[in-house]
Amino acid sequence: AGGNLSCMGYPPAVVLASTWNKELAETRGKMVGEDSISSGVSVWYAPAMNIHRTAMSGRNFEYYSEDGFLSGVMGAAEVKGFQSKGGIVTIKHFAVNDQETNRIGGAMFFNEQSARELYLLPFEMCVENGEAMGIMSSMNRLGARWIGGHKGVMTNILRGEWGYKGFVITDQTSFPSFSYCDIREGLVAGNDIWLCTAKN
Repeated sequence: AGGNLSCMGYPPAVVLASTWNKELAETRGKMVGEDSISSGVSVWYAPAMNIHRTAMSGRNFEYYSEDGFLSGVMGAAEVKGFQSKGGIVTIKHFAVNDQETNRIGGAMFFNEQSARELYLLPFEMCVENGEAMGIMSSMNRLGARWIGGHKGVMTNILRGEWGYKGFVITDQTSFPSFSYCDIREGLVAGNDIWLCTAKN
C-alpha cells in the first residue's frame, strides 16, 4: 500500500509490444516509475514476462507477445525505465505460467531447448539487459516440481548462469491450497521472500 493511489492507467503489455518500439517501452517504464514516486509504492509486481504460449492463457493481456525475443526486448526496456526512477521491479511469473484457470499447481511440460530459446529468454534478457532487481516465482510446476522449489532453474540458471543478484519473492501463497509451495524446499532452491498474507 502507498499514499496517493490515484495513478495513471496504461494500455496492456500486449498493446505496447505491438508497437515494436523499445524507446516507448522505456518511456512507459519511467512513467510508471513516476507514479511509484507519487504513490509511495517502491516495488512493482511487474512486468510480466511469460510468452503467449497458448491463446487460452488468462494472462495474455499482461504478457507482451508470443515471441520470446520481442518480449525480452520490450520487458528489458520497461524494466530499465522503471528502475531509473528508483523503484524495483519483480518480473513475473518465473516461469512458464501458461494458464490462469486452475493454475494453482498446474504442471507444464517442455524440453530444455524450448525453455531456453522461448520461455526463459524474456526473463534472461530482463536480468542481463534490463538489470531487474526483483523476480516473482510462479505457482505452477515444471513437470512434477513446483518452480519455486526447482533448484536447477531458481539457482543454477537464474543466479549461476545469468548472474542474477536480486531477490525472488513467491507469488501469493496465502491459502491451504498452496501447501505444495513448501517453504523449506523454496528457500533451498532460491526463493527469498514468501508473499503470504494468511493468518493460518
